[in-house]
Amino acid sequence: MYTRILVALDGSQLSECILPYARSFAKAFNIPVELLEVIEPDTLMPSVVAQHGRYHDVMTAEREKRSAYLKEVATLFSGSLPVDCNVKIGKPAEIIVDTAAAHAGTLIAMATHGRSGVKRWLLGSVADKVLHAAANHLLLVRTTERTQGSERALLERVMAPLDGSGLAESVIPHAVELARKMNLEIVLLRAYTLPTPVYADEGYAPDLGELWEQI
Repeated sequence: MYTRILVALDGSQLSECILPYARSFAKAFNIPVELLEVIEPDTLMPSVVAQHGRYHDVMTAEREKRSAYLKEVATLFSGSLPVDCNVKIGKPAEIIVDTAAAHAGTLIAMATHGRSGVKRWLLGSVADKVLHAAANHLLLVRTTERTQGSERALLERVMAPLDGSGLAESVIPHAVELARKMNLEIVLLRAYTLPTPVYADEGYAPDLGELWEQI
């Protein structure tokens, strides 16, 4: 199902909300972890100007700082799991998608918010771009104070919304595998919209009891 997990971080506490889930998934599936942070070149220009330095020197220092950060995060994973740390340069969404695409079994794991809070990683920006562009499976976690600093995510059930189509049912094998590996309850959900009663002159209304029986 999954052969590795790619964890996208940006150095912020918000982005680290994915870590409890990444640890849980990595342990349950016994798969290697890749920690990835992407440096956007444009964001370094203010530092270059402020320090009156050369772009190359600032970039080198930034890469070293972020590599040290990822190595520190790597210590939070089980010692039995191999963890790689990579710092790359470019546009975050593109780098995340391309890195994951190199291995078909990679699960991308990331939080919906990052360094700039709702202004940057909120769905509609990096996370949204990855969601729409990635061919790999994607684990998106909504950032909350409850997940910050947790060792592992305590999951109890997996919900699979269905609509009666074969496309929707393609999620079932994945839900079953998650439930088996992580000892979760499976909830299959289908929602229906009942017609609004329309009363004619003679007082006619749909037989809701019959509709419920059909459902």
